[in-house]
Amino acid sequence: MLPQHLYTPEAAKAISEQIMQAADVSHTMQHFSTFVKWNAHLYHEVLAAFQCGRTVQHQEMKQQSSGSNNKVEETIRHPKENWYESQIGFFDHYVIPLAERLDACGAFCAEEPKFAPFAVRNKEQWIEEGRECTRIMVNEAEEMELPNPMPITPVTGGDAIDDLLEKLTMSEMTGSTTHAGRLRQRGDESALDDTDADSTVAVPDEDAMSIPGSIDTSSRVSFVGSMASSKMSSSKWSRRSSLVEAGLCHEVEVDCSVNAIVPNIMVQQLVDSLQADVKSSPSDLQTMDALRGSILKYQSNGSIRRHRGALLFVDISGFTALSQNYPVEDFKTFINQYFTKIIDLVQKFGGQVVKFAGDALYAIWSMGELSDDVGSSAAAANGDEEVLHTVNIEKCTICAIAINAICNNYKVSKSYMRRRTSDLSDASAMLHDSRSQGDVMYNLQDKNAQYEERGSVLNVYCGVSEGIMAGVDVVASNRAEFFLVGKPLKDVAKAESLAGPGELIVSPSVYDSLRKKTIKSIASRLVFTEVESDFQRVSWPSHPTVDDMLLHFKNTDDITSKWKMGNTDAQSLIDKLIQNTQSTPKEVIGVSPADEDPDKLSLQSDLMRLLEYHRHEATRDVVGKFTAELRRVVVLFISIRYEPNLPQDPSEDNVMLENFQSIYSIICESISSRSGQVRQFINDDKGTVFIASFGLRRSVVLHPADTAVDAAKDAQKKLLEINIQCSIGITVGKIFCGETGSFQRYEYSLLGSPVNLSARLMAKGAWGQINCDEELKNHTGRRHNFTISGTYKLKGYEEP
Repeated sequence: MLPQHLYTPEAAKAISEQIMQAADVSHTMQHFSTFVKWNAHLYHEVLAAFQCGRTVQHQEMKQQSSGSNNKVEETIRHPKENWYESQIGFFDHYVIPLAERLDACGAFCAEEPKFAPFAVRNKEQWIEEGRECTRIMVNEAEEMELPNPMPITPVTGGDAIDDLLEKLTMSEMTGSTTHAGRLRQRGDESALDDTDADSTVAVPDEDAMSIPGSIDTSSRVSFVGSMASSKMSSSKWSRRSSLVEAGLCHEVEVDCSVNAIVPNIMVQQLVDSLQADVKSSPSDLQTMDALRGSILKYQSNGSIRRHRGALLFVDISGFTALSQNYPVEDFKTFINQYFTKIIDLVQKFGGQVVKFAGDALYAIWSMGELSDDVGSSAAAANGDEEVLHTVNIEKCTICAIAINAICNNYKVSKSYMRRRTSDLSDASAMLHDSRSQGDVMYNLQDKNAQYEERGSVLNVYCGVSEGIMAGVDVVASNRAEFFLVGKPLKDVAKAESLAGPGELIVSPSVYDSLRKKTIKSIASRLVFTEVESDFQRVSWPSHPTVDDMLLHFKNTDDITSKWKMGNTDAQSLIDKLIQNTQSTPKEVIGVSPADEDPDKLSLQSDLMRLLEYHRHEATRDVVGKFTAELRRVVVLFISIRYEPNLPQDPSEDNVMLENFQSIYSIICESISSRSGQVRQFINDDKGTVFIASFGLRRSVVLHPADTAVDAAKDAQKKLLEINIQCSIGITVGKIFCGETGSFQRYEYSLLGSPVNLSARLMAKGAWGQINCDEELKNHTGRRHNFTISGTYKLKGYEEP
């Protein structure tokens, strides 16, 4: 309840105005990392507008200048020149006074200030660290492909320009082009979910969150687009819509964040497989129809391709305790912030995240392909391929060291308000007081307000291996899964198992590669300690910064520039595939330009739909933020007795693919026919594992426990028909269900104690066994017979 003096129209209006002003700068009154993140978003916008000559200053100077645009550019300073200083002035003259007014208004029922302390602390930290933050931000922006500003219709006259800017500003105020709206358009959902790590700070409506900076925000020009978004222009989508209406093209809704759910290495493999299949036809039959047939074949057969590279496995401990200590929204925020740190480091060092495995992830530094202007024979003659592989091993190793330095012993804490139950008896007596009930409740809230601090610690365990591995993509029941197979997977699993918290263990082959380097190499700065069977613990005693680590790879730019290192988005790869395929010889009425060919547009939809099969069913067509919830779910872990070694002869890889495809199809049929959903199919430290669930969105059945047991029995029976054994663990319980990672790379995850228990029951079971916990047994009907298979002491559980 608010004090009575605030229940007046005048007070409400004044307070509302302050809150609306604060909504636009709320990031400045939260955690410092939140401020830095949104500050960087603004810099990217301002820089893009500056480069295109569309800041407010440009418009004003063009009205005043009668000369060329060069005079305008010379007069307007680059945004980076005064960025650091402008933020300090903004805190002094706007943010801190506003925060003090919010604390003084009395609308938040707090005895102590809530907002001003954060604003003052952020200013002080910016004074200390702002120059370094600005330097990093500027360097990152120089390497980014910044989005283009919204096109502005050319107009003449000052009044016309003012009218245009006013319309753009009004459009932004209505939310159609707000900062948060632009992030949604480009798939940056995790940025919308990064709220403050202290619950005492009010979080405003995210759609109203825009960031003021060194230009006038009242008439700021908005722009859309992203590195992650599809490069298909709005005009092309407009033509696509007209073709769909004419019946010349089939439409499919594709999320522009498809680049974030599939690794580039998988998209390149898909494109190469389809291209090879088309080229296997006679030259005169290599048409769009042939490509369409290859897509249909791919949906039944999948693909396999060998990759040579360095592999990093990062295992995280502490997620289960974290999920038990915090509400789901806070848990989601913490783990996504944590994953973002790891993923950002992987990408800074030139790697790409291939797979998430619950609270772990795999990243690869692969060779890629030679650039179009470099001949393969020349590269081989110069030995560039071997040199690049060595560089990839070094980058992967140093990235793991950086991850350990930044993400190990990572403390998470948050304050939560609680009420003392002993004081509830005072409420009854106070309600008989002569004062109004509103005043009583207000004073009661002030009196009983208390806070408790909840803290957790996250640790990382890293392993690195290298070698030749195969990427396998299997497809069944409108659901696809991509994973890696080969000796490097086994080596990296053993390396990680030997690592302690904050440690990196490398395989013998990685150690051999690193120790061959000269005294000038980065490996000469590392310390190696043998752990077991030539597996080595690696450390960097001088503890350099990430920027210093990256500087060591500057001299490799000439080599890496010759190779395509997996930084092309899915839409560009698909467009190139279609452009290299001949058009089917037929006339299309009313369509003449090549980019309006309905065959090409239809193929684009078919290919993007194939990529969308890698998205979890529970998140398809979901509008808004990252999905996240606590939900009661039945979880199945199926360990499959099929762990093949990569054949010596690459021509035999297709036999392995056929086996994986058969196994995947059989289990998918058993699960999806009963409304279950595939979570993952992976080959990792636990072997070949299939994970499924019942009870998520679009997977709600009347008796989920019974249905899951039926599916497990059916899958077990059908796998035996092809001489494949399995061990299955089934549990039920409330777990975290949501997308984890960063806006650049994420997957749908199931996290929590029931998930861990299901995996451990699977691992403890013998081949042919189906193990479940007591809770699942209690939720099933009488048609299933249960026997006690044994008592197990499981990791993470005190009682057997």
